[in-house]
Amino acid sequence: MKITPDHIMALPPCEDWTRAMVVDLIGDGIEARDAIPVLMRLSSADARWLMSRLLPRPLRIEWACLCASRALRYTGSRRALALASIRAARAAARDDTPANREVTREAADAAHVAVADHYAAYAAYYTAYAAYYTADSAYYAAYAAYYAYYAAYAASAYAASAEHKWQMRCALMLLQRGERGVADEG
Repeated sequence: MKITPDHIMALPPCEDWTRAMVVDLIGDGIEARDAIPVLMRLSSADARWLMSRLLPRPLRIEWACLCASRALRYTGSRRALALASIRAARAAARDDTPANREVTREAADAAHVAVADHYAAYAAYYTAYAAYYTADSAYYAAYAAYYAYYAAYAASAYAASAEHKWQMRCALMLLQRGERGVADEG
């Protein structure tokens, strides 16, 4: 899949991101499989923002789930609630019904209350909310990745760097796997 300046500008990025800046970064476009070096030149926040908007909603939620799951290695004894939140998000992504969304919201709230002192819990919390709020799923998926990154950062700067690179590779793999290509849905 080729990511073009038109795709990025249609998302739309913040005002700081001009078309000229995007063209300087990727030219007339870049294949997803070749995007890691470009993503690694961006700030981790910008790279997460971009990937959370390029992925179609089901893959965006899966990416958030994968990021949150990896962050759980930094949690203490309350992993079960965070795992329940991630499982609920995956169920809602597979079968997007009001009932599944409500279960997802409840699981997110439980994970947040129980383990609010851990970045990994926040990653699980935002993962579930990515599944619950269709319209804001890109926002919540990006935050899930953000908190997974900070869970790693709390362990060490090296772990954070490795986590960021893994997140970008994972998102690109999902993007390549997606049937619909670049999406700007909910």
